[in-house]
Amino acid sequence: MINKFITNSELETEKIGQELIRNFPDNKLIIITGEIGVGKTILVRGIAKELRINDNIISPTFAIKKKYKNLVHYDLYFANKNQLSLNEFNSLITEDLVNNYVVIEWGNNLNLKNIKNFLKVDITVLKNQKRSIKWKLKGK
Repeated sequence: MINKFITNSELETEKIGQELIRNFPDNKLIIITGEIGVGKTILVRGIAKELRINDNIISPTFAIKKKYKNLVHYDLYFANKNQLSLNEFNSLITEDLVNNYVVIEWGNNLNLKNIKNFLKVDITVLKNQKRSIKWKLKGK
């Protein structure tokens, strides 16, 4: 089943992030796809807010990974350029999932066939700065 919402502002996109954690508290891996500037990090900010993380959430584009309290935030935009192999990445995810939520921006850079049991979120820009946010549970 695919869920779809339309948001009209950053605040509404952030609230969808909060809802994802409320509705899927046992799903520890969230993969987010969408173009540059679509609101992936804003969605992660909502996820962090729901997890009671008060840090300033920014995308770890060049660092690839940022760890907050019980949230690990990946940005794979430059992952291919940094030569992070799929095996290395799968090893990192496995370790991080032990006691954390793991959110991956630019998940379309992954071979998702090898990853089971995750929540896939796709964000697209519509007219008038609205966003379409769709999500689907994979592997359950």
